[in-house]
Amino acid sequence: TCGIIAGTTSGLVGSPLELIMIQQQRKGGGVATRLGEILQHPVNITRGFVGCAIREALWTCGYLSIPPVVRRTLMETYPTTFDTNDKARVPAALLGGLFACYLTHPFDTIKTCMQGDIERELYGNFVQTASKIMSDSGVT
Repeated sequence: TCGIIAGTTSGLVGSPLELIMIQQQRKGGGVATRLGEILQHPVNITRGFVGCAIREALWTCGYLSIPPVVRRTLMETYPTTFDTNDKARVPAALLGGLFACYLTHPFDTIKTCMQGDIERELYGNFVQTASKIMSDSGVT
């Protein structure tokens, strides 16, 4: 739970910064120029926040919350193989990393599409963007 809360909270900072960065990548210009354009419609600063918050929640959960649970489970279930924390730490970290990587990518893709289309020409809200991506590309 703490990992999810910490990740979601980090989205409050990360999402606007990533929005500015993506707009700079698309249009060039400095931070002040892009921020000024974004803030012409103040609600734009929240564009992509839901996707960022979910991504960060899952990522943080994957690297902070999953490994201790897996490590403990390995040590309890297979005590002869994993008789020390060190022996269980590597597979626990790998599983946490896989969890974080695979589950966060779809949300990052949705967020990035939304933040790249601040004009809302192709992508609407979070659900609309997810639906459009699924209908255009499917799951690969």
